[in-house]
Amino acid sequence: LLNSNLQTVFEEQVVQSPDTIALKFNGEALTYFELNERANQLAHYLKSQNIGSDDIVCIYLNRSIEMVVAIWGILKAGAAYLPIDPEFPVDRVQYMIEDSNAKLVVTDDSLKQQVDQNIAVLDVFSDVQELSSQPVENLVVYTHPENLAYIIYTSGSTGYPKGTLIAHKGVINLAKSHKAIFNIKAGVKVLQVSSLTFDASVLEIFTTLLNRATLVLMDKSTLLSHNKMMDMIRGEKINSVLITPALLSLLDCTNLPDLATVVTG
Repeated sequence: LLNSNLQTVFEEQVVQSPDTIALKFNGEALTYFELNERANQLAHYLKSQNIGSDDIVCIYLNRSIEMVVAIWGILKAGAAYLPIDPEFPVDRVQYMIEDSNAKLVVTDDSLKQQVDQNIAVLDVFSDVQELSSQPVENLVVYTHPENLAYIIYTSGSTGYPKGTLIAHKGVINLAKSHKAIFNIKAGVKVLQVSSLTFDASVLEIFTTLLNRATLVLMDKSTLLSHNKMMDMIRGEKINSVLITPALLSLLDCTNLPDLATVVTG
C-alpha cells in the first residue's frame, strides 16, 4: 500500500462498497459511490484550471459535506490540500495563502470576500452548476507515494506559522495501522470532531474513508454543547471518537452503549 496513493486506495474502497454510507452531516448522507463521483467532478474542474501534481489548493470552508468532497477532489487532481479555519483572522488567512504559494481557494460565498482577489477562487455553492457539469469518471493522474498530500500550518506562537508538509505514503501508513488498532471497518461510525487545521482530523477522516467505515460530521453548535454532543453520539450510534481530555470529561460514556473506542490525548 505504501507504493500507492490516497485516491487509489479510496477508489478501491468505492469498488468494494459503493452503496455503503461514507459521509453524514445534518441529515444529508453520501455513499462511497456518490462521494467519489462528486470528488471526481471537482477534480476534473481543477484539472481544467491547470491544477496538478504538488500544487496547493486551499480549503476555506465551514464543516460540511463539501469540505470532505474538496479533500478528495484536490487529491484526485494530483494536488495537495491546505486547510484554513474560517475563524482565522484575515491577515493569517492571507499569509497562509501567500506563503504556501497556493494556486486556488475552495470556499463559499460567506468567506470568499476574505480572500485576496489575486488568487483563483471556487465557490462550491454558487458554482455548483459548473461543477455538476463535469465528468464523474475517475481521473487518470499518476501520484507518487512521495508526492505532497496536505499542508497543515503551526500556530505561529514562536513567530510566523510554518507549514508542515506530509506525503501520501505517511497518511496511508497512518490509516492502515489504525485500522487494526481501533478496529475501523465497514459498519463502524466515526465522529469527526477536530478542525481540519489540526492533524487529528487526518486520523479521523482517512482512517475512516480508507477502511469503508462511515464518517459523521458534527456542526459547530453541537461541538460547543456537551448535551448536544451526547445526543448526537447516542442518536447516530457512534462507535469511535477522537477527543481532547477536556471534552471527554464532559461525556457520560456509561450512557453511550454503542461507543466502543475513545481516543484521547
